[in-house]
Amino acid sequence: MLPPVLAAVFLAAGALPAQPPPTVGMAAAAGLLVGTGTLGLRLAGRLLPGAGVTSRTTAATLFALLLVILPVTLLGHFGLLERRFFLPVEALLALSALLLPPPGVRRAAEGDGASPARVAAPWERALLAAAFAAAAVYLGLALAEERHLPPQKGDDPSYHLSTVAVWHQHGDLRMPKFGFGDKSTPHYPVASEMLAWALLAPLEDSDYLARWMQLPVALASLAAVAAVALALGASPAWAAVALLLYLSVPLAFPVLALSAGNDHLLAFALLAAVDATLLLRRCPAAGGAVYAGAALGLAAGTKYLGVLFAPPVVLLLAVALLWPRPPLRRAAALMALAGAVALLAGGYTYARNAVATGNPVYPAPVEVAGLALPGWSEVTLDVRRHQPEFAIEPLAFLRDPVHMGRFLPWTGAPASLLAPLLALLLPGLPRRRLVTALVLALPATFFLQFLLQVHDHRSSRYLFAALALAAVAFAWLGDRAEARWPALARAGRGVLVLLVFVRCVRDDHLHWGVELALGALL
Repeated sequence: MLPPVLAAVFLAAGALPAQPPPTVGMAAAAGLLVGTGTLGLRLAGRLLPGAGVTSRTTAATLFALLLVILPVTLLGHFGLLERRFFLPVEALLALSALLLPPPGVRRAAEGDGASPARVAAPWERALLAAAFAAAAVYLGLALAEERHLPPQKGDDPSYHLSTVAVWHQHGDLRMPKFGFGDKSTPHYPVASEMLAWALLAPLEDSDYLARWMQLPVALASLAAVAAVALALGASPAWAAVALLLYLSVPLAFPVLALSAGNDHLLAFALLAAVDATLLLRRCPAAGGAVYAGAALGLAAGTKYLGVLFAPPVVLLLAVALLWPRPPLRRAAALMALAGAVALLAGGYTYARNAVATGNPVYPAPVEVAGLALPGWSEVTLDVRRHQPEFAIEPLAFLRDPVHMGRFLPWTGAPASLLAPLLALLLPGLPRRRLVTALVLALPATFFLQFLLQVHDHRSSRYLFAALALAAVAFAWLGDRAEARWPALARAGRGVLVLLVFVRCVRDDHLHWGVELALGALL
């Protein structure tokens, strides 16, 4: 009862002064995180009573993000996007958590645990703890180094934070237009910018928190990775290995985790959608459909790539609900509910584009079944494939430690090809095998879409969800291997965790030695 009340008090205090002192502003920001987090957690407990801890944490974070995005959307649309309106609305939302009971404690959901034979030994748990501690210190040192630097990551100073500054100045959702660079940014989805504005609002004129908007989302992605790995049947120790592999990608952690962009938010939303699908496979209920729709809507509302990457996840959702022969009416109702929630969560930018230009995905031109919607020919893939950033050598890209880290090229990349095939061959219920194979095939699917449908191949930032799921694929394979060869698999896992620990402590000492060790390990 106390956290929602304190959060509401801090938020209300932050709305009162004309220029809040830094301490009041930071307290209001903390109240925003605690208030939305508490309500998100209770919503997750109410909608997903059968979910395990990791799934519930992922869903709670997703709902908390939308509890910020939806009020910002509504206030901004009507020209009321000011701290004095926003913080009281969030205070009321924080107090509304008192109307919902605290979620009960569940140790694990179906598929979230390991058999007693595959519980990690004390030395393994100690090694995992040391690797996670090293990764935390590695990220913390990067955060300390950047705490006084101006925004400098990628597109942050060009259009992400510029958009936030325009909203802060005018109190609405008007979009800045640029006479240089990418001129299509005024039409992009803006979920991440809305979250950055919410972190700017309590501090009035300081971007101290807004420029790290992706950090809490990146950390929440780790819960989503663990949720997917556990739902596929991996043991907690192998799920931890998946987290360490994802943490070992330097472009994700720490580089873009300490930014105001949208790549981690897109990855988190896609991972949450996969987790929601696996929950619906086990228990097709309205709460899971709301969770899935909210995740897909957030993905689309964050980045146009969310629309591109959504179809494979929607196919996965349909298979999980419809096959082999469930009640068709119930499955259709759940799909419709998920679609309606997705439109609510991520449809604003597309509706605004449709009203303003006649094309919801403007400036990309659309031609479907004789229907032509307006757009710019220069943003089509046929034109952009001739630009320098389209050039790519797939194998060199997959081996590049800048894009993939030093471990995923030797673990997640081959596992993404082998694991889906093995999932189809192993014994078990046909639907479970098929859904598992489709999940494990998502990294390769996303990478093919990246190669064929995305024009910018300079960075793996568009593929964070694929990298995370590739780590899950390796963890799933490792868990299957441990069932047959326990001593060998556990020794290999220990070597891999030790290598991750060394990378976090002294990254400059790895280089080819790590690749040779990983090759021998495979």
